Amino acid sequence: MIKLYEEIVSNLKQLNEVDIQNLLNDSKATDSKRILLSHSLYSEYKGVDSDGTLLFETDSQTNEDLSYQQRIFYNRFFELLDKVDANEEITQEDVVDILTSDVYIDCDCPSHLYWGWAYKSWNNDYGLRKETRKPERNNVDLKGSQCKHVISVLDLINKSDTLIDKITLDLNTLFQAYKKRSGSTKNDGSV
Repeated sequence: MIKLYEEIVSNLKQLNEVDIQNLLNDSKATDSKRILLSHSLYSEYKGVDSDGTLLFETDSQTNEDLSYQQRIFYNRFFELLDKVDANEEITQEDVVDILTSDVYIDCDCPSHLYWGWAYKSWNNDYGLRKETRKPERNNVDLKGSQCKHVISVLDLINKSDTLIDKITLDLNTLFQAYKKRSGSTKNDGSV
C-alpha cells in the first residue's frame, strides 16, 4: 500500500496549497523539537464524520487520562460525491489522491489554540476552525505548522499500511448511506 501511495504522489502534476507533506516538512524545518515530541504520542484513526471529515484521536503527553481529537477535511470531497453519484465506488487510489491534495485541519488541544497554530492554519487557508487572535505570548513567531498531536496524525497517515483500507471502507459506507437517504426521499415524494 505504501508503494501505491508513493507512486501516486510522484505522479501528481499540480502543486497543492497545503497538503500533509507540506505541513510535515514545515514543522521539520522550523520546529524539530515538536516533531520529536510527536513521535512519543499514540494516534488512532476513529472514522469518518457524516460530512466526510476524517476523525482521529491522540493521547496527551502530560496526562494519561486525556486525549485530543483531530479532524482532517480534504479539498476533493465533492469530487468523491460526484463519483458516488455516478454509482462508482471509492477506491484506495481515490483515498491516496484526497490525502495528497489540499487538506484542512483542526485539533482541540489547548496548544493548537494558544500557541498560534489555529491562527496560522486559519490565516493560511488550511484551518477548519476560525481563529483570528494572533498569539501574544506563546510562539509569537508562528514557528511550525501544527501542534504535536496533528503532526502525529499526519505522520500516521504517511506511514500506515492499513489506514488507507479503513478510510476507503468508511467513505464507501458513508456514501452508501447518502445514496440510501437520497433514494428514500425520492421514493416517498418528499423533498
